[in-house]
Amino acid sequence: MQERLQMHDEWATSRGATLGVQCPDDLHAWVDAAALQRVADNFLTNAVHYAAGPITLQAGPGSSPGRVRIAVLDRGPGIPADQLDAVFAPFTRLDSARTPGHGSGLGLAIARQLAQQHGWAVGLQQRDGGGLIAWVEVPVSPIHSV
Repeated sequence: MQERLQMHDEWATSRGATLGVQCPDDLHAWVDAAALQRVADNFLTNAVHYAAGPITLQAGPGSSPGRVRIAVLDRGPGIPADQLDAVFAPFTRLDSARTPGHGSGLGLAIARQLAQQHGWAVGLQQRDGGGLIAWVEVPVSPIHSV
């Protein structure tokens, strides 16, 4: 996870964001590493685009036994509750004026597609106190895969 942050750090700093990581040392999951990196990169890219300030890449237990949740937490403007699922559609952007000339609107669509291909769960949720949580849940082992 630390390498994902290093990849985005200089750009994030130039945009006024700070990146951090919270992950237990003994946490392991059974995943396609390249696919998970792509999902995490898409989440981090969106967070840096929309949120100055602290952005955290966090990993921990998932919503059910045998799952690990990897999440990117920010304090940006968030997404209205009724749009949380819609932004996963290709080329969907809530307000193109927010980031003219930036991105294609494909990052979240790609993240969802990769998650579905691997049997992972993916989603967005509003963060208490403002901001957004973008998350993916993956199996701890192939026995627990969906």
